[in-house]
Amino acid sequence: METKKLFVLASCLTSLALLTASCAPAAAPAPAPTTKPAAATAPAATLAPKSQPTPAAPGATPKPAAAEPRYGGILTTEAGNEPPHFDVDQTRNPYTVWYIGMAYNSIMEYDPLNPSKIIGDLAQSWEMSPDGKTYTFRFNKGITWHDGKPFTAEDARVSIMRMWNPPEGVTSGWKDAFRGLEKAEALDADTLKISLEYPRASLMSWLATATYIYPKHVLDAKGSMKKDVVGTGPFKLKSYTAGTSAVMEKNANYFKKGRPYLDGFVRYLLKDASTRFAALRTGQITLTGPYASALPPPQMEQVKKEMADKLVTGEMNQLNGFFANLNVTKPPFNDVRVRRAISLAMDRQKLRATLSQGYGYLGAQVSPGTEYALPEDELLRLPGFRQPKDQDIAEAKKLLADAGFPNGLKTGFLVRTATLHQAFAEVTKDQMKAIGVDFNIEVVDATTWEDRVRRMAYDAGMKGYSQTISDPDDGLAFYLSDNKDLAPTGFADKEIDDLYIRQSRSLDPAERKRIVLDMQRKLIESASRPEGFWPPTFYAASKRLNGYVAPIGTYNNAKFEVVWLAP
Repeated sequence: METKKLFVLASCLTSLALLTASCAPAAAPAPAPTTKPAAATAPAATLAPKSQPTPAAPGATPKPAAAEPRYGGILTTEAGNEPPHFDVDQTRNPYTVWYIGMAYNSIMEYDPLNPSKIIGDLAQSWEMSPDGKTYTFRFNKGITWHDGKPFTAEDARVSIMRMWNPPEGVTSGWKDAFRGLEKAEALDADTLKISLEYPRASLMSWLATATYIYPKHVLDAKGSMKKDVVGTGPFKLKSYTAGTSAVMEKNANYFKKGRPYLDGFVRYLLKDASTRFAALRTGQITLTGPYASALPPPQMEQVKKEMADKLVTGEMNQLNGFFANLNVTKPPFNDVRVRRAISLAMDRQKLRATLSQGYGYLGAQVSPGTEYALPEDELLRLPGFRQPKDQDIAEAKKLLADAGFPNGLKTGFLVRTATLHQAFAEVTKDQMKAIGVDFNIEVVDATTWEDRVRRMAYDAGMKGYSQTISDPDDGLAFYLSDNKDLAPTGFADKEIDDLYIRQSRSLDPAERKRIVLDMQRKLIESASRPEGFWPPTFYAASKRLNGYVAPIGTYNNAKFEVVWLAP
């Protein structure tokens, strides 16, 4: 495929996998009269936290915020798809979080003004035992559910056990969050104790990420939260119109004094990228949505050049990576020499330049911009990442010849019907010609793709995935022998399993980092999932928007309780 055509495909990133729906925005709730706020509890912050990777081309600097948050106003944003239902426990679909996440709280949370820091949410204090196997949380007083009933530690206990060991008929998308859980106990109405079989370095990260606490009385009555939204969060669901919008209204009884500042929040379903961009230009939306709704680089540049008087742009690290999956259970990819040849022939810099206009980051198995990522300067010295490619191509040809393929080979490459995924496949296919490998690209719908991959009924293919949390426990779990549902390649290695267990249970950050970096180096050599690159995610926001800091990850900072709008 010609580079120009691939560039057009890459520019269509935001049109992936969108449901058919009306684009007409529903009427937003009328804002209440502006009142003088209480003492400021959440000072405004810049839109680009220091913990994120430095963008190749930094966005505009937001204007300084007023000294004191202002009450009132409706925040309008959008999404390119709808949630399958409202029960976050039963899905990892991020749209569920984005639509109704502001109705709930977790035990902990990532600080909305400093997304690399974990703070209490429902919990006001907590402590860990010296052996790292017991955590005790004491909850804030006076927390009530949206229906007026009091929150207790028993709600938290039931919610955690539901995620770890769901009752019959309930699925859990968050079992890995509680790997090693022994039990959860409500010691009294305000105290929860979590006991683990072994230390778990990532537990607090999981407790801070979309592990929402649900009301036991609603679960008892309804069995699930798929159709009900009853939380303790800063906003309550006022209305949901499938195909149009979700309207949230301020929770006047929110337990965090003085919050939220907004009167309401509206998320419109805008399935078409051009419609979303038009809504941004005309001021119908205050903030662009994340993930598939993110601004592609051409639109981001257009905003910076043409709308800098009204909008700012920024980059968020959504922990999204693009990889090539290789089925190691059958020839030719059961031979590590063939897998390494594929990895050597991949030109990551060219993938980034073609698919993302040079934006994005080189990385291994842990997302760039996080403390456990392999440094880019080290990656640039490694086979498969280094430039120029002459040495890599020569070594790849020799590996293929040694493996019995002196004249190259032909194999399948399975990809789902997503524009950027198909573009990734075409660029990779073109790169493989240099070593005599011919990828026969097969494009299937998402359901077929997932079924084929889970049954290992493929040779090679493209895999895009998001780490849920920035902690390495998440991204590295893809390579565990007993976790094949996450990204099936058939790869199993006892040394990798042992390294994972050691890093996961280490409470010494320095020791843990050494193990994680070593594990990534070994995974690069195994080449079961040759790393492509980590694409960027851009957003735009009205200059009226204050207190918004782009989160790290897809599921964080969804409550908008510290956000406010200037006049």
